[in-house]
Amino acid sequence: MTHCARICIVLCVLASGCLAQDLLLDAASVSNAGSYIAPNYPNGGVAHGGMFYVQAAPGSAPLGACGLRVADKFPIATSMNGTSMKIAMGGQGFDVPMIHVLACSGTDQAVGIVPSSVPAGVGTVTVTYNGHSGSAPITVLDRALGFFTINQGGTGTAIIQNYNSATDQVINTLATPAMPGQYEIAWGTGLGPDGNSDVDAPKPTDLPINLELYVGGKLASVSYKGRSGCCAGLDQIVFQVPDGLDGCYVPVVAKIGNAVSNFTTMSVSASGGACSDAGGLSASDIQAAQRNNKIRLGIMDLFRADIELVTGANTGFVTRYDQASAVFTDLTFIDLLGMPVREISTPGSCTVWRGNADDSILDRPPILAPHINLDAGTITVQGAAGSSAMNYRGDYYSALLGAASSSEPPSGPGPTSGFLEPGSFTVSSPGGGPIPGGKVIGAFNAQIAVTAPPKFDNRFAVGDVQRGQGVTVNWSGVDAGAKVEIRGVSAPNDPGAPAITFFCVEKADAGQFTIPPNVLLSLPAAGSSTAASGSALGLSVGVTGVARFTAPGVDAGLLRYSSVFGRSVSFH
Repeated sequence: MTHCARICIVLCVLASGCLAQDLLLDAASVSNAGSYIAPNYPNGGVAHGGMFYVQAAPGSAPLGACGLRVADKFPIATSMNGTSMKIAMGGQGFDVPMIHVLACSGTDQAVGIVPSSVPAGVGTVTVTYNGHSGSAPITVLDRALGFFTINQGGTGTAIIQNYNSATDQVINTLATPAMPGQYEIAWGTGLGPDGNSDVDAPKPTDLPINLELYVGGKLASVSYKGRSGCCAGLDQIVFQVPDGLDGCYVPVVAKIGNAVSNFTTMSVSASGGACSDAGGLSASDIQAAQRNNKIRLGIMDLFRADIELVTGANTGFVTRYDQASAVFTDLTFIDLLGMPVREISTPGSCTVWRGNADDSILDRPPILAPHINLDAGTITVQGAAGSSAMNYRGDYYSALLGAASSSEPPSGPGPTSGFLEPGSFTVSSPGGGPIPGGKVIGAFNAQIAVTAPPKFDNRFAVGDVQRGQGVTVNWSGVDAGAKVEIRGVSAPNDPGAPAITFFCVEKADAGQFTIPPNVLLSLPAAGSSTAASGSALGLSVGVTGVARFTAPGVDAGLLRYSSVFGRSVSFH
């Protein structure tokens, strides 16, 4: 099997049978085969010479002969066991070179290469098999990079190789991180046309394009950007890890003009061993998970959000929400490696999540890998204002601890009382019931000190955000050793509209942070900064902290808090 075939198989997800009559395509699935950014999201197009993905809609006939077929020779054919794809654009039709087809799987899919001869624009892609055809819209761009990721979903850890030698290029993971200054090879698709054939064996060519690669918020030195040399449609970026980085979840993102890739992560360890994050997973946690091929995580969050609807110059209406959430789950080691998180390791950097405004407005549990929430018993949050129990929600625990509101002026930013007032809190449980394996999660008693958020000093000056430019937020009144978190959300009041949230972190003593264009260009343009339209549109500054806790049956327990103050904004 060729290296190309192995890479392509990584993209496939095998499931069980399919019975249908008509061939139907899921229009929301037509996307870059690395990033999987849906077509209605910013940066959701597919690129000339890049690999794109199409999935069958529920109830569809098979997209091809049952099983998996993968291109394994050059030139790449435009038909694969009777399955073909065609892109219609500007009154012309263009046959698509076929990379793989997975059929009769329950998640039938096809991957092809966008011919470089297709004009840029909005057209139609049609899949045909056995006399049946299905079509969906497709947006073709000149260049739109997407990184491949370990979880095969365009999120979490990117597929990046640590270049140790010509014969030693291990995949970068929590257990095998890079070192600052080390050369790395990132795999993706969508760098755009290179002047060579789309169907013949690729010719490695460094593309003369203005690609900006940011690692941990720092501009990385790129020595190569072009086809991989092994496989049609696959691109490589060879770069050097910037100095001063360390941690398990270092953000990686690329930008070409105004086109931004998916936000991914990599691991960096200045010491050369397994990565480690202060207050997060330790090197010993990761090594034990690798040794046992599993880890049981317990993650609990306390979250305060003061959100101001600005109504005029220096005036607004502030609503407060205090809440708690928790999840206890078993993960395999591979699920842990690919798990997307918002816990950024490196101050001065950001990450972006697609699809859920509640992740910014309400602090949802961070476990996105497949999981089953385990029974941890009745979880109680105790503070100076009293106690409250978290309710089981099926795949996580949650509780609304309180809500309040106030106007500004004269009271100043935020209501003056609530459950999560600064102070000490205890989160405890007498223990849960039986869980798979015949064990239980035992009793625990965890403590954390919650502090007040910083003052969002220039909040009245940042109501209208130009996405193509950076926007700077200023703060004061927080301990110099704290970690400041900057959050934002753009989610128009339309169930079919895209929703994006972003999370950035910075050292408190910096006093300010500029949210970069690569973040803002990932947001949909929407909103009014002074009107309540039902949309979720906001920008907030807060403080965050974490404490470890122990419990029988839990391998790593994290109790975290965030307290943020935000305002309504408009993204242009």
